[in-house]
Amino acid sequence: MSEALKISDTLSLPLRVVANKMAFFGGNGSGKSYGATKCAEEMWRVGAQFVAFDPVGIWYGLRIGHGDKPGLPIVVFGGLHGDIPIGPHDGKTIAEVIAGEGISAVVDVSQFETDGQKGTFASDFAERFFFLKKAKPGAVHIFLEEAQEFVPQQPAGGPSSKETLMSNRFQRLWKIGRNFGIGGSLISPRPQEISKATVNLSECVFCFRLSGPQERDYMQKWLAEKGSTMAADLPSVKTGEPFIWSPFLVEFVGYAKISEKNTEDVSATPTVGQEFSSRVLTPVAVEALRGRLAKVETEEFKDLATARKRIAELEKQVKEGSASEAVIAREVAIAVKPLEDRNKHLEWIIGEVYGISQRLSGIADLEARVNRNAAEDRSLEIPSEMKLSPAKKEPEEDSGPKAAGTKDPRQRILDVLASFSQIIEYQKIFRPKV
Repeated sequence: MSEALKISDTLSLPLRVVANKMAFFGGNGSGKSYGATKCAEEMWRVGAQFVAFDPVGIWYGLRIGHGDKPGLPIVVFGGLHGDIPIGPHDGKTIAEVIAGEGISAVVDVSQFETDGQKGTFASDFAERFFFLKKAKPGAVHIFLEEAQEFVPQQPAGGPSSKETLMSNRFQRLWKIGRNFGIGGSLISPRPQEISKATVNLSECVFCFRLSGPQERDYMQKWLAEKGSTMAADLPSVKTGEPFIWSPFLVEFVGYAKISEKNTEDVSATPTVGQEFSSRVLTPVAVEALRGRLAKVETEEFKDLATARKRIAELEKQVKEGSASEAVIAREVAIAVKPLEDRNKHLEWIIGEVYGISQRLSGIADLEARVNRNAAEDRSLEIPSEMKLSPAKKEPEEDSGPKAAGTKDPRQRILDVLASFSQIIEYQKIFRPKV
């Protein structure tokens, strides 16, 4: 195994960057995503695990070979070119599959129609992935394309919003994750919009061309604090030749040209009249992952209440048209299974309740007959078919409308209700956890 990531003819990154924090900042078309995906290629080459969170829909290009070089056989979750579709509530499941299988993957969240859907998925993923890596540490690198989407400096919606929760969970990955082998790269054209707490953890920063005054001012101040004198050149940095600041992790400060990638650069801005050739994704075995995914999701829906909630959400998504047919079909099949498994238990309970209701109805008729006969001062012998389990005899206090030798129908109702106890005990075993 190679001991370095060869991102340039003049610069290689030590393997320890996998579990450390980096950043790729640059304006549109400056080469920042190209540089980040080149780094991911090198991690794959040396056998290091990485996960790319992509809200743009460009990282699937790692699956497409460039020229005569093959693409990377990694799984793509979600997006227009995904192997396995994902829904807003699949974050925990995908985290368990990636962490459990130790695979490198692209998680394409570009097809979520709302920030809320994206936030729910990403937040659940970050929480579950962090928990799993604590239990089983190991080097893994998380690339956040358009990082300001995941760790914004000012989350929308206030302290209790989904965006704030998502930001807090990803910040925890950045702040504490290194203890368990979690590294990461921030990729953005607007570094000033990213949480300063995460930017300040970067030990290797790639500064591509930054022309905007706010972006330039931010990086000038940031680099000046680190003792760099190269910030003034940022507006004129050549495409694909960033200024790299990493005096300790990489032991390098200066310019370097990113080497040509082995995979397709689908992030390149389309030009007028450009014709796209057929792009074929490198085959990847996903059947085993689908099986693993189904198993994880089935276990997740052992909770009946959760299954019912998911079905309600799916019905809403169908009405709104906010999820693909493939996602809906898969999630419905998974959500319905635990309901089918519990069907026989529900049938038993329904049958018991129906039988008791019939008995209660008969007792109500009996009470009406007793009252009528009492009014006529006649006694009524209880029919044998209406007799239930013997109840404790109550002392007679006075003579009332009740006929001699006949138990008060109200007491019989209490006796029947007492028979509910066995159903209650049974339901304690099978009722869902809320």
